[in-house]
Amino acid sequence: MQPMKPLLLFLCLHFAIQSHAAEVLKRREWMVDGVAREALLHVPEQAKTQPSPVVFAFHGHGGSMTNASRMFPIHTLWPEAIVVFMQGLNTPGKLTDPEGKKPGWQSSVGAQGDRDLKFFDAVLASLKADCKVDDKRIYSTGHSNGGGFTYLLWAARGDTFAAMAVCDPVTGMHHLFNDVLTKQFFVSEPHSPFGTECPATELAELRTTLARHQQQIAAVILEPIVQGAGRMYFYAADYLLQVRALCDEFNVLL
Repeated sequence: MQPMKPLLLFLCLHFAIQSHAAEVLKRREWMVDGVAREALLHVPEQAKTQPSPVVFAFHGHGGSMTNASRMFPIHTLWPEAIVVFMQGLNTPGKLTDPEGKKPGWQSSVGAQGDRDLKFFDAVLASLKADCKVDDKRIYSTGHSNGGGFTYLLWAARGDTFAAMAVCDPVTGMHHLFNDVLTKQFFVSEPHSPFGTECPATELAELRTTLARHQQQIAAVILEPIVQGAGRMYFYAADYLLQVRALCDEFNVLL
């Protein structure tokens, strides 16, 4: 049994860390159109006295605020930020669960009486009333259906946010938001692995897209060095440097 001790020690440490992460989250309720809504909050002490960033994180369809706090424990990685894990209500899914037996988020402006947009508004308003919120540092991210709701917030509450974590392939959920989102352009991912030089040919498609649609494109969005959408893929840092140069050339943000 001697070889098991390191494993047991690791498991005890792992559970202790998870337990501590759970302790710093507090459950809170809001009444929205007569319906009780809830979320898990991490509010650092300094948020009472100094402007603090806010991060909203949304679970996927069939998920929960508790699972979201475990999947992306932002409160442990950025303890200085106010972090909100909101809980969805049972929602018919467009891809699965058509009967709406599992929790999720509204898929478009006006759907379900805008219940989730109203929930977001109520949570943000209460945070501003109770804490010192830095209006220039409000962020949102989400998984799957929660990512779709992040897109909806982008469309309906875009002026509220400093940035959003967006990751969805052209074959994913983008078509569901064609009526509310500005058109987005996609190019192929880089193929040169990390630690190698990237040939200019790998940026030819991006250069062509920027040249053709320069007046329509406001920014290039990509995951730097580590592409985490769908898998963990490490690409050449040289690719990122060349993308930076292209964005400067065509006067778009990166």
